[in-house]
Amino acid sequence: MADFDEAERARHEGRLADAERLLRRSLAAEPRMESAFNLGAVLADLGRHREASETFAEVAAGAYGALSAERARIVRERLETSRASIAEIRVRVETNRPTEVRIDGALHGELVRSGVVIVAVDPGTRHVRVAAGEWSVERAIRLEPGDTSAVELHVPALVLSEDPPRRRRVALSVAGAFVVAVGLGLAIGLSRRDRDVERVDDPVWGRVWTLGGAP
Repeated sequence: MADFDEAERARHEGRLADAERLLRRSLAAEPRMESAFNLGAVLADLGRHREASETFAEVAAGAYGALSAERARIVRERLETSRASIAEIRVRVETNRPTEVRIDGALHGELVRSGVVIVAVDPGTRHVRVAAGEWSVERAIRLEPGDTSAVELHVPALVLSEDPPRRRRVALSVAGAFVVAVGLGLAIGLSRRDRDVERVDDPVWGRVWTLGGAP
């Protein structure tokens, strides 16, 4: 009970993070209905309505004991209020390549074709990121309790790398250099042959080359 009482003081003093910590510890030591209900209330005060609604739903379902009619009414009202406060983001993506949809860093959707990702979120500023390979877009969205926000994005088609054409150009350049080198070699060889040999008329082969000065 010490943690429960300290949590009540922390909540009234506005120390909500301390109150949450103490109530969770109290629940771990003794799963009491009062601790669970107060934890739901603290989570709602923190704006974490998804967690609050889950906690109120557990209490309403009798996870911590049977409820009187009056307590059941109060828990049900708090549950409905928290559920109504949950916001929603709808991300519509047009794509034909693998695409990720993340909200506040958490992965919520992996698409391989156009589609819609619907995510329940707590109100406040949420960060949406859509990425496909090296391409990405980010949006910061401010949501009030119960809001619904829609984001529509078009993912550009995959652009092929320029590396293969570049390699072909390099290969052609090398081949061209080789041809030039061979041509130069032939030219040099012919110029040398002109200096070292002479043309003669052979009665069998016709006009042929022979070593200059050869007997």
